[in-house]
Amino acid sequence: MNEYSQLLIDESPLDLLPSLAVALGLNEAILLQRIHARLSSPDTSCVHKGRKWSSCTIAEWREQLPFWSEETIKRALKGLR
Repeated sequence: MNEYSQLLIDESPLDLLPSLAVALGLNEAILLQRIHARLSSPDTSCVHKGRKWSSCTIAEWREQLPFWSEETIKRALKGLR
C-alpha cells in the first residue's frame, strides 16, 4: 500500500470549482469558498443589519488551512478585497 493512501479523504475535503480558481486565483478561491462555507453555517455566522457576518482571525484561518503561512493568508485576503 502506498504511504500516501492514508491521506486520502478521511477528513472533510476542500471543495473548489476550477472556474472559480481561474477567475480569482487558487488561493483566493480556496479562501472565498471557506468564507462561503462559514457564512452558510448557522454555527459560525451572525446577522447584523440584515447581513451575515463571521469573524475569523489569521490564527484561526491557519488552523483551518495549515498548509498556508500567515503571509499567504494575508495575501489571499488582500486579493479578495
